Amino acid sequence: MTPKQLRELRSRQVTDTGNRLAAAFEITERSQAACVRETKFTAQYVSDMVRGRFQNISLDNAHEFARFFGCQIEDLFPARSEAVA
Repeated sequence: MTPKQLRELRSRQVTDTGNRLAAAFEITERSQAACVRETKFTAQYVSDMVRGRFQNISLDNAHEFARFFGCQIEDLFPARSEAVA
């Protein structure tokens, strides 16, 4: 992510999904299909995470999403206290 994209991502409120994955895909204009190609994830898992089907994520998977987007884990998965709006 560029510095501008990071600022945009960090300014987004966390929805009831508990993460900012949908915002990250939107801001970077990267596709879920690209994420599947460049990570160990399945299409179903990426889609489920974006939709907030899973409220918990392993540290390894959080690192993988952060690596894909070029940001910190906390940018995508803020502490629960930050997620409550």
